[in-house]
Amino acid sequence: MKKHFAILISLTTLAILATSCKDETTDPDPTPQPLQGQLSINIATSWMGSPYDNTAIVQDNFGNRLRIENFTSYLSNIAIQKTDGTLLMLEDYYLAHFANDVTLSFPVPLGEYSGIQFLLGVPADVNTDTDPAQYPNTHPLSVPGSQGMFWNWNTGYIFTKLEGKADTTGTNEPLLYSFAYHTGDDHSTATVELLKDMVITNGQTTTAQVNLNIEKIFMPENGTSINLAVTPGFHSPGPAMNNFVANFSNAFEIE
Repeated sequence: MKKHFAILISLTTLAILATSCKDETTDPDPTPQPLQGQLSINIATSWMGSPYDNTAIVQDNFGNRLRIENFTSYLSNIAIQKTDGTLLMLEDYYLAHFANDVTLSFPVPLGEYSGIQFLLGVPADVNTDTDPAQYPNTHPLSVPGSQGMFWNWNTGYIFTKLEGKADTTGTNEPLLYSFAYHTGDDHSTATVELLKDMVITNGQTTTAQVNLNIEKIFMPENGTSINLAVTPGFHSPGPAMNNFVANFSNAFEIE
């Protein structure tokens, strides 16, 4: 009897071990994580080839000396472009402060890409008739997140603010002349497309070096120049705002 009981125990143990081994070999492997690298978009601001900051006094082609004290803009629908022309969205909205260089970093699937793209401003479907209180406080379109870039009187967002002081006399007087350019109409957005072949490799960071040549906003290579002594600012749609947006969108280049 004891012998039969011992044999039964042994068989039971073998069955349990066999079941355990079977479970270990038949359990599905954990879902593999997708391979990806990192894309770093670095936007360096400059004036006539020299690094820009909001303490520098520069001069335009009209002889105006100026200091840009605030340069803030919404970048929307930031995307990387695939080689077939389709877009992979990276960020919906970002509020860029161009007083210093701007760096954005995103995880991106491995592969070959042909450039980056973004919208200057906020898309029409979220601009007007939108309550910013619906967003969390940390969101760029919320009341605190917009950092003053929302027009309560116009129920819409300010897309870009470029403000500062200037001397328009040509006699090295103190910078007492104020200028302020504010864009924000649904029709004053512009898409920036910067073409460059890029390869995203596993675990590596690929840098897209973008230059924002601020002087080209005032003195474009192709377009209408803005003499701040004649046009010190605008807050409403019109030809001056259209010129500014066109110049701004063409002031970016990628290395």
